[in-house]
Amino acid sequence: AKRQPHFFTMEKTTIGTSLMNAEMELARAVVSEAARNAELLLSHLLGLRRHELFVSPERLLTNDETKTLNDLLERRKRREPVQYIIGAAEFRGLEMELSGATLIPRPETELLVDEALRALTATNAADIVIIDLCTGSGCIAISMATQLPEARIWATDISTEALVVAKRNAKRHGMADRINFLHGDLYAALNGTGLERKASLILSNPPYIPDDEIQRLEPEVAAWEPRGALAGGHDGLVFIRRIIAGADSYLANNGHLVMEFGAGQSGRVRELAEE
Repeated sequence: AKRQPHFFTMEKTTIGTSLMNAEMELARAVVSEAARNAELLLSHLLGLRRHELFVSPERLLTNDETKTLNDLLERRKRREPVQYIIGAAEFRGLEMELSGATLIPRPETELLVDEALRALTATNAADIVIIDLCTGSGCIAISMATQLPEARIWATDISTEALVVAKRNAKRHGMADRINFLHGDLYAALNGTGLERKASLILSNPPYIPDDEIQRLEPEVAAWEPRGALAGGHDGLVFIRRIIAGADSYLANNGHLVMEFGAGQSGRVRELAEE
């Protein structure tokens, strides 16, 4: 079959035209949220905020910028998540660096932080101790640190690559001295910290997708996000069981465990907690 010519030519085009063409190309490739994706890619390429694309729509792109935009669009059409392409995602108003070793933060996880903050409303701010298990990009721990300036926070992950990204995010947002990042498997990372029965709050967005369901997810997730941050065993609850089982050793009196879990898992998670 003859190869179809690329939608863009190497002739100089304006920001406005490039944005329109990029949206059309992504839409033809059945990429969801084509307009938003086109804006994110072009603003990343030009070093502009998304709204600034519409301030100077007549500005011409150079040939190099057009070529790079073509390359970015090809990556997105192969279903590489736009957050990995630009290397960042927003979480509760904070830009978080991402890599292939970190899960992409989602709005549902912002609700986890909301619930955690509500759980701590009756706790003396100076006494708050937080443990964030499976921290990934560090988005949860960093968000909590920005909201609770007196809290002491420990964040753990089994992935050294993810912890490198999390530490960079903490530094970017001025929280490097507020969060203790530890490498290890769930509570094992906390050995020697002396945190037993001292945590006001244990937070986690653990892997919770049943192993055999991962390949049925959208390709942006199944093919690109780190499997270790997704796969929760045969029923999706392997890590959740371990987190619940170990929580009593670290929670203070009146402490809280706040976790994210999958749709349809609430009944079984409740049973595990009650047991």
